[in-house]
Amino acid sequence: QYIRPIVLFQAQPNTSSDSETFEKVKQMLMEYDIPEPLLSVYDQILIDPNSVYNLESWEFEELVAEVYSRNGYRARVTQRTRDGGRDVIATCEVGGVSYSTYFECKQQGPRRPVGVEIVRGLYGVMERDRIDKGVIVTTSRFTRDAVKEAEMLNGRIKLVDYQELQRLMRRAE
Repeated sequence: QYIRPIVLFQAQPNTSSDSETFEKVKQMLMEYDIPEPLLSVYDQILIDPNSVYNLESWEFEELVAEVYSRNGYRARVTQRTRDGGRDVIATCEVGGVSYSTYFECKQQGPRRPVGVEIVRGLYGVMERDRIDKGVIVTTSRFTRDAVKEAEMLNGRIKLVDYQELQRLMRRAE
């Protein structure tokens, strides 16, 4: 399983509020005897949800794959460049039939919503590859036009904002 040292121990805090968070989390980890280099990104985000914004885009893709793996999918991250318009490919089996789902992962600031062009792009890749389901996962939210576009596709593309992703993470603990 993917494990990396916690970001909080890799960098110095930028502001006084970051410094307080850094010290609180560090103290809490020490109290639980959690060794610093063994804390997974998944656990780090559960402890400090804002730390998701410190991840590299490929780390966010790994996180999404892990979340869905813990929720019953067989998920794998695609190659980092030239991924063919999908970041994670996941399969699940229902009644002996295997279904594939393409995931597009958008890690961006909370004030930068994902627009309709991302929905259309994933839909185009799904049509090209004849895939029935797609999921767009973001650390932000979606524009109204993106939500409308996804609704017009009759459930073929699910939009997962950061609040929903956090719910999925807690559910799979």
